[in-house]
Amino acid sequence: MKICGRQAWKHLPANPVSVAYIKKRLLRDQTLTARDVELLQMLADGYNRKDAAKKYGISAHTIKHWASGRLLELLGADNIGHAIAQGFRNGLIK
Repeated sequence: MKICGRQAWKHLPANPVSVAYIKKRLLRDQTLTARDVELLQMLADGYNRKDAAKKYGISAHTIKHWASGRLLELLGADNIGHAIAQGFRNGLIK
């Protein structure tokens, strides 16, 4: 069961340190990292998943899920092309 919105806060521990930590973690996870922007730039420059995977030392499968999961979600995009366009519009990539 996925808990979201106001219901999510009901399930947090009462300890204020834990609540602050969790809030900070949620906010951090909702921003693009330098590595996210670098991958987006590589995709915009025409690199394929295999080339990006070699650069990062991870599998092409991981790159696929990274791009189609995290990047799309954070940029509010429907596909990689849309994510690249959002990156250009928002000045994240050149």
